[in-house]
Amino acid sequence: MNGRRKWRMAQRDSLSAAGRWLGSWSLLCAGVGWRSIQWMVIAACALAGGVPRAHAGLSSAETVVVVNGDSFQSRTVANHYVYLRNIPPQNVIVLRDVPNSEEIDADTFRQRILSPLLLELDARKLAPTVQCIAYSADFPTAIDISKDLQGLDNLHKVFTRKASITGLTYLYLIARQANPAYILPDINFYARQEIERYFSNPGGNATREAWQEVQRHIADERHREAAESIVALLDEQPYQFPLAYLAAAEYAQAGDNAASLRLLGQAVENGWVAGGYLQRDTRFDALRGDPEFQVLSLLLDEQIDHRQWPHGFDARTGWATNGVPIRADDPQTRASLVQRFGMRYLLCTVLAVTRGNGLKLPEAIDMLHRSAAADFSHPAGKFLFCETDDVRSRTRARHFPLAVEWLKQMGYEAEIVRNELPRDEPRVAGVQLGTPHFDWPGSGSRLVPGAVAENLTSLGGVMRLGAGQTKLTELLRGGAAGSSGTVVEPYAIESKFPTPFLYVYYAQGASLAEAFYLSVSGPYQLLIVGDPLCRPFSHAPHPILADDVQEDLPVVTPESPLVLSLDLSGPSYATWDEIEDVPLARRTRHLAPAELVLLRDGELVHTGPAVETINVEARGMPAGYHRLDIVAAADDPLAQKHSIAVPFWVGQPEPCRIELPESTEIRPGSRASIRSRGSGELPHHRAPMDAQVSLQQDRKLRIAAQGPADARRIAVWRDAEQLVVGEGAKARFEIDVARLGLGPVRLQPQAEMGDGSIVRGRPYWIDIVP
Repeated sequence: MNGRRKWRMAQRDSLSAAGRWLGSWSLLCAGVGWRSIQWMVIAACALAGGVPRAHAGLSSAETVVVVNGDSFQSRTVANHYVYLRNIPPQNVIVLRDVPNSEEIDADTFRQRILSPLLLELDARKLAPTVQCIAYSADFPTAIDISKDLQGLDNLHKVFTRKASITGLTYLYLIARQANPAYILPDINFYARQEIERYFSNPGGNATREAWQEVQRHIADERHREAAESIVALLDEQPYQFPLAYLAAAEYAQAGDNAASLRLLGQAVENGWVAGGYLQRDTRFDALRGDPEFQVLSLLLDEQIDHRQWPHGFDARTGWATNGVPIRADDPQTRASLVQRFGMRYLLCTVLAVTRGNGLKLPEAIDMLHRSAAADFSHPAGKFLFCETDDVRSRTRARHFPLAVEWLKQMGYEAEIVRNELPRDEPRVAGVQLGTPHFDWPGSGSRLVPGAVAENLTSLGGVMRLGAGQTKLTELLRGGAAGSSGTVVEPYAIESKFPTPFLYVYYAQGASLAEAFYLSVSGPYQLLIVGDPLCRPFSHAPHPILADDVQEDLPVVTPESPLVLSLDLSGPSYATWDEIEDVPLARRTRHLAPAELVLLRDGELVHTGPAVETINVEARGMPAGYHRLDIVAAADDPLAQKHSIAVPFWVGQPEPCRIELPESTEIRPGSRASIRSRGSGELPHHRAPMDAQVSLQQDRKLRIAAQGPADARRIAVWRDAEQLVVGEGAKARFEIDVARLGLGPVRLQPQAEMGDGSIVRGRPYWIDIVP
C-alpha cells in the first residue's frame, strides 16, 4: 500500500474515531479550516477514483501531430502548430500516400492512415505516453463505414454509414478491428453522463449474468443477498467505487449498519465524492444519526448530485462501461482488467480543414496563433446557450439549466438565450447553437480568444463543396479555438453531439480536446476541428527553472551532470479554497506541481512525485543533442498539466551544424532558450528563429551541413523525417520547399560516425516565407 493511500485511510479512520468519541464536529474542526479538510479529502478521493495524476491530463509533450506528407498545406499548418506548441521532434509523424479526397472508405482509412500511425507510435516508443492525435490539414474527414456494418440486420436508420476521422481515431481500438461497436451511442465510457450510470452493469458482457442476479435480488428486496453479490463483483474489480456504494446501500436496507459503513468508507476511499447524491439517498436514512456516517457525509461535495464528475484523460487507463477508470498498480494486471471490462481511447482533433468548405490557409494559421495565445488567459466573457423551438436546439436544451447553474456557481457569466444566435454580445467565452443556417458576423457578437463554439445541425462537418447548411468553419473563422459538426446526417440524437457540460469542463480547466470528449457519448460521426491543447481557463502548474541555468545548450558529461532546480510554488488543490477564497472564475494563480513525468527524446524515463531538483546524467546516452521534456501535473481531479523542454548536449560538443547561405536573413537572439517564460508571457518556450528565408513555392532551400571530421555521412532531418543525406563529414543540399511547407521549419543535422554511432546537432528554426 503506497503512502498516499495510507494517508487517506488514516485520515478517514482518525476522523471517524473522533466523530464517535466527541459526538460533535465543533471540537474536531477547532483550529482547522473545515473547507480545507473537506477539500483535502475531496481531492484525495477524486484521485483515488481516477487515474494517477502524472498519467492523466494533456500536455504538448504527449501530443502527436500527423502530417500529410504529400500536401503543402498540411506541412504548413503543422509547421506553425509544432512551433507554437513546442511539439517534440519525434512527435511529428509524416504519412505518405494519403488519399487526396474528403471521403474514403474504412479499409482505406485503416490501411493508409490508422495502421501506419499506430505502427509508428510503437516504433518510436511513443505509445506509453501519447495522449492525443492532432491531424494537420488535408486528411480525409469522412469515412464510409458501409462495409463494417454489413451483416447487421435491421439496423436503425439513425446509425448512418459514415464516420469522422476524429471519431474513429478516438475509438481506434475497435475501429482498427472493423468492429462495428464503434457506432454505439454510449461507446465513449470516458464521457460523463447522469450519475445513475455509475450503477449500471460495470463490466459489459463479462459481468452481465452476475449483474442480472444483483438486479433480481434488489427487485425482490433481498437486500443482504444483493449486497453479497455486489461485494463478489467488487472483489474482482476493487476500483469500482460505485459497487462499494451500492453494496453499502443494500447492507443499510438489510439492517447491517457496520457492513454498510465499512463499504461506504471503501467507496469514499476509492473515489466516491457525490455528497449531494448521498444526502437525498433514502436508503441510508437509518444511518444519518451515526457519527461515522456524518463524518463520511461531511467529507463529500454536496454540490455533486446529478452527474458523474470529470477526470483528466489517460490513454493508458481503461474506462469501464459505467464510466469508472480502471486502476491497478501492476501494468499487466491493468491491461488484463481493461481487456475484460473496459476500453481505451486516444484524444483526437483535426487542426484545420483547408479545402472544400474549410478555412483559407492564412485563416487556419491565425486560428492556431489565437488559440495558443489564449492559454491561461482566464478571459472574462459569457457562456451562452441558444434555445429555440428548432429540434436542433431542443435536443440538448434539457441540460441548459444545470450547465448554467454550475457555471454561475464557479463565478462565470452564463445564460440561456431565447434566440438562434446571441445578439451584440461583446465577449462570448462559449456558445452552443442549434440551427441549420446562421450568420455569425451578422450577430454582432464576438468570441474571446480561446472560446469554444459549436452547433448542432445535420451537415455542419460535411466539408466537401456543395453540401448545404452552415459549416463549423464559420465559427472558427469567427474566432473560436475549436468547433465540431457531424460528417453526415446524424438525426437529432443527443449522444452524437457535445452536451452543454462541454463548457463546464472547459471552464474548470480541461483542455479543448478533453472537454469535447468528456461531453459526447457516441462520437463516431462528430468531426472535431481546432487546437486540442487550448486551455484558457486552466490553472495547470508552471514549473519554473531556477535562474542559475542560463546556457544556451548546457553540456552533460559523466563527470558533470546537469542539475535542474525547479520552483514548485503554488497552492495544492486541497488547500486552494483556503488560500484563494474567491470563485474559480476569478482565480488566476497556477496550482503547484504534484507529480512529474520526464521524457528524454520522447521516451518515458521517470514518473513520480514532484521534486525540486532533477539530475540529468550522461550514463547510457549517446553523444550529441538531446531534449528533456518535464511534464508537471497538478493534484486536481482533471490533473491539469503543463510541460517545458530542456535541451542539452552529452559529451564534448562536436561540430555538427547547419550552414545557411550568406544572403539569408539571420535573426539575432539565443539559439534555444531553456528558461521558462514568466507570468504574462506565452508559456510554450518557443525557440527564436535562427533565420528567415524568402522563397516561392517552387524554389529550393540551399543549405550545407557539417559533422565531426571522421563522420561517414551527414544528413538533415525535419523533425523525425530525413530529408537529405550526403557522404562524408560535410555536404551541400538543395531541398524542395514543397517538402517543407511555409512557416517555422525545424531542421536538425545528424552525423553517422565511422563506428555506426549517431551524433545529432542542435535544431535550427528557419522561417520560410513566400
